[in-house]
This record gives sequence, C-alpha cells and structure tokens, in this order.
Amino acid sequence: MIFNFFFTAPFEAYFKMRKNHELNEFEREKIISLRIGGKTHKAISRILKIPKSTVTDTISRYNNFNTGLIAKRNKRLYFMNNDDHHKLSKIVKKNNRLSLDEIQQNFNNSQDKNISAVTIRRNLHQMEIYSRISMPKPLLTESQCEK
Repeated sequence: MIFNFFFTAPFEAYFKMRKNHELNEFEREKIISLRIGGKTHKAISRILKIPKSTVTDTISRYNNFNTGLIAKRNKRLYFMNNDDHHKLSKIVKKNNRLSLDEIQQNFNNSQDKNISAVTIRRNLHQMEIYSRISMPKPLLTESQCEK
C-alpha cells in the first residue's frame, strides 16, 4: 500500500464522519499511515474526527491481515424484479379474496422461484396492496329491506 496523500481540498473536507458510515479506502489508509507515523489511537481519532473504536478496529485488521479492508458485505438481494411484481399484482387483482398462502402458492407455481410468504407480503405492501377484511353486516329485518 502506498501512503502518499495529495490534498486538493481542506483536510477536514475528507473526513466528515457520519453515523453508520463505512470508511472508504482513502480514510483507512490515512488511519494506518498515521499509526505507522507514531500517532496514538486517541490522537488519530481526534485528528480525523472519527470514533476511537473505528480507528482501533481498522488498525487491528491491518495488524492481523496486513490490510485495513473489511470483508465485503453482502448486500440484500432482491428476489423479485419488475416482472415478478407485475405477475403478483395480476394474481391479486384476479381474485382479491385470496389468503397470503394461496397467493404464495399461485405465485410459486407460475414462477421458477420459490418466494417466501414474508417476501410476498413485503412486496405487496411496497405496491400498496394491503389486506382488507370486510366488516360484518348486521342482519336486516324484512321491514328494513323494504325501505
């Protein structure tokens, strides 16, 4: 790794740490270079305006694996694409009285995918299709029916 840095903007502009923000490669290299330069974890944290725990984690990864990189995170896979959404809405519009299990069964029979009921429910909600249960109607007498 090369730890030479050429700043074109003010130093603070590179290190505005946000909450739940993953460090980019430049920020990790800067942490490691400051540590190699003899700075303490606390000093690095103060200089870069990032949490001390982040500095410690990055340095320990560098010491253990000779890299400041973390393992790539798996992004959440979306199992249903636009065609699947269209097919799902067709099933629901064809018969809106189906239960979730029946919708799941119809959908999985028509597709090569095996999608869970929770995923189907989430996607229906995303498409703004919700469960609606009809209200029980009171019994009407003959005289009320005549009116």
